[in-house]
Amino acid sequence: MDAITESPGRYRPVSCKYDTIDRRYKFFETTRAHRMQTYYPLIQLGRSSYSSARHKTANLKSQASIGSEMDISQFPTDSDMKKVTINDLSNDILLAIFAYCHPIDLIHCFSLVCHRWNYLANHSTFFTEVRVLVNDISLKYGSVKKFFHRTSQYLRKLCIDCSVPLPSAQTSQYLRKLCIDCSVPLPSAQVNALFEICFPNVIHLDIGSFKEMNTTLLKKLSNSFPNVNTLHMERVKQSPGSDNPDEWKKTLEMLFEDGSIFPEVRNFFVGNVSVYSSENDPRLPAYKRPLNLLHIYDGVADIDMIRASPWRSTLTELHLGSYIRNDGIEYIGLLHNLKVFSWGLSLYTFDEEFAHIKNLYNLEELRVWFGGQDCNVTPEGLIALFTLPQKEPEKSFPYKLKHLVISNYLEATIDLFRVIDRKRLFFLDLSNFGDHYKDEVWNNLDDRNLPDLRLLILHGNKVSPIEENFWGSLN
Repeated sequence: MDAITESPGRYRPVSCKYDTIDRRYKFFETTRAHRMQTYYPLIQLGRSSYSSARHKTANLKSQASIGSEMDISQFPTDSDMKKVTINDLSNDILLAIFAYCHPIDLIHCFSLVCHRWNYLANHSTFFTEVRVLVNDISLKYGSVKKFFHRTSQYLRKLCIDCSVPLPSAQTSQYLRKLCIDCSVPLPSAQVNALFEICFPNVIHLDIGSFKEMNTTLLKKLSNSFPNVNTLHMERVKQSPGSDNPDEWKKTLEMLFEDGSIFPEVRNFFVGNVSVYSSENDPRLPAYKRPLNLLHIYDGVADIDMIRASPWRSTLTELHLGSYIRNDGIEYIGLLHNLKVFSWGLSLYTFDEEFAHIKNLYNLEELRVWFGGQDCNVTPEGLIALFTLPQKEPEKSFPYKLKHLVISNYLEATIDLFRVIDRKRLFFLDLSNFGDHYKDEVWNNLDDRNLPDLRLLILHGNKVSPIEENFWGSLN
């Protein structure tokens, strides 16, 4: 075939955008807690679209530099020297060469050379990080299931995009990371049937785009991916039209209380858990795995479970997407190994409650979005938070701080900006501070005070245009 996605889904369950994408085919480690799909948008979000246009092979050559061409006739010849051709190279050597090549080139270029190259270019060992489309075509021709059986022992990162209505009833050793994007109604026997084989090497599983989940599918996914250590479920929620409203609650109970479900997970991302952990009945238990990262989008106003959680001493990243009760900040202060703390909405918080962050002496990244006029933290409270003690400053926040986001705070002062000038800051976001500040408020944010700063964000703020000296000081 002329392109990797000719008749998309019939031969390989991948998107047409593979035909043009370059150097972004792999998932990569991010500095922020985002889903893999955010950095790997190989299909349009929402309804999938496929282009039938074929691309000329000439347009699909690698853009990577391969050095200058040389005329082999310039080299001295030796009549006794045996000429070596491609056919003289062993498969192991060719596979080693292919390991340095872009996967798109493996399909478009090498596959045109000869049958042997074509076979090796499609070797399962190269498909370790892939995004797979589950749609009506790929299901009809069985390409997804065939691909899984062929690569299940190699896959390590995988994104499965399922975007078509599925009726009920119808690559594996190399995959390492897997993103499953599913927007179809569940339960679906066809979807369940995809996960009847084991993917032992998948360590990163992203099912954050599933619109719903049930206990049957959750068990199948857990059995198929027993060694996953990063699990994304941010957007998974109860279906509005579900005939069994208790199914989502049972699914969350299984996820949080059954230690056999994804037992190796250390980085856990989940969406709204309010149906399981309501304010009147805070049932969210201590998650039984020794987590490194916990991301909860909504539904945990009470977080006192931190006191007895097994991850109290192991957690290094905590991301809370919504409001939490003020008395819960005290328990966050117990997470002494925390390096990243992100808080999506701080409402009606007082100085004495916010001060517990001072105990997070290992914190390198702090992101807080205040409630604007609904914020009770005073400038004096923040000044005390960002002021290091004279004695043993290394045992107090913000000694190790490198990334700081404070947004929607309307009471900033010159003294506050002056104390925020941490010499080690690499990233500073002071967005939405309002439009009533005088120019001198911003004057401390220059290269002299922030020598290591690489990015400064001041969105949503009014700064006088005559402050040319200030802007000129930011190199």
